[in-house]
Amino acid sequence: MTNIYKNISKISLLITMVLMGFNYVSYEEAPNIKKQDDLAASKARGKELYLTYCQSCHLATGEGVSGVFPALKGCFRLESAKATVLVIAKGENSMPAFQNMLTEQQLADVTNYIRNSWGNEGEYVSAQAVKSFLQAK
Repeated sequence: MTNIYKNISKISLLITMVLMGFNYVSYEEAPNIKKQDDLAASKARGKELYLTYCQSCHLATGEGVSGVFPALKGCFRLESAKATVLVIAKGENSMPAFQNMLTEQQLADVTNYIRNSWGNEGEYVSAQAVKSFLQAK
């Protein structure tokens, strides 16, 4: 008899949620939704950093300057989060190092913006991932 009441309670709760406009998210889906929210917030912060530190060379469009500053739009090197973080942090060729200017969170944010703009698609990079990339030899 107790199981019947539990089932009725679950059904009542579900009906109430639907009627009130609640969206049901399964336990398995929740981390992906959080990552999407985290990525969106990180990209917004990263855009501000990009406009401050990067656009003068790589341009607002991410197209760079041919033969001088590489394009970020469609750049195959951005497929690797680790490689992207390391280039931003440590610099490369004529690009300055930003490791001493930006926090790990800021490095993650600008990485997320670059890897998810202008048609690029990359997975979310956290500040903890940046920390581990920088500590790896």
